Amino acid sequence: MRIAFRTHAGMRTDHNEDFYSVLVAPHLSLVIVADGVGGHHAGEVASQLGVKVVQNALAGRLTELDAEQAPEALRQAFQQAHEVIARQAASDDQCAGMGTTMVAGLFQNGKLHLAHVGDSRAYRIASRHITPLTRDHSLVGSMVQSGIISSEEARNHHLSNIITQCLGCAEYIGPDLKSMELMTDDIFLFCSDGLTDMLDDNKILKIVWRNSRKLPICADKLVARANKNGGRDNITVVLVNYDGGNY
Repeated sequence: MRIAFRTHAGMRTDHNEDFYSVLVAPHLSLVIVADGVGGHHAGEVASQLGVKVVQNALAGRLTELDAEQAPEALRQAFQQAHEVIARQAASDDQCAGMGTTMVAGLFQNGKLHLAHVGDSRAYRIASRHITPLTRDHSLVGSMVQSGIISSEEARNHHLSNIITQCLGCAEYIGPDLKSMELMTDDIFLFCSDGLTDMLDDNKILKIVWRNSRKLPICADKLVARANKNGGRDNITVVLVNYDGGNY
């Protein structure tokens, strides 16, 4: 399994409220990307706290989990992170109102188990096709799913920054969960909306496909293109190329 990752503050600020983690161990890998929300740098606190809680909650259980238990373990880890962030926000005035989106992927025993909240995303890229694996928990995401606006209109919509649930938020109801079989040479992209707000799916596909043999260069090019297109937000990408091993 090959993995590459990059994060960048974008072109509008030198402050990065995204946070990510990549845990690689024998026969499994865990990828987490989070995008914090909240003023006075509280978003940074929320994203880091959320990632660390989820990683710690899962780390001690990973070798024990089978395919049936993994989704519930992810759900419980997200719930724990939500509660920790909410308590911190309630006890510290500087953190009031903070929260974080999150997408997490657990690669284990030839399967990928996904959990996500908010508008950070995961994609599967195979055979020159790109397939979204998550559906945004956002106002414009709901509008796209209802057919009110197109995906292109959503990227530039004036309400695109409104999410409908995140870890730490009062509206939190739990992550979407999904499991799938892995196929050799699949490439998975985990990213914050700083990438997808600047690049549509077809542009992402072209960059990944043309650079699929050099994942670090691919990650660099995705970030660079997002910044070239405006870089309105922090940008984080994690690319995973499955090589057929029993992860």
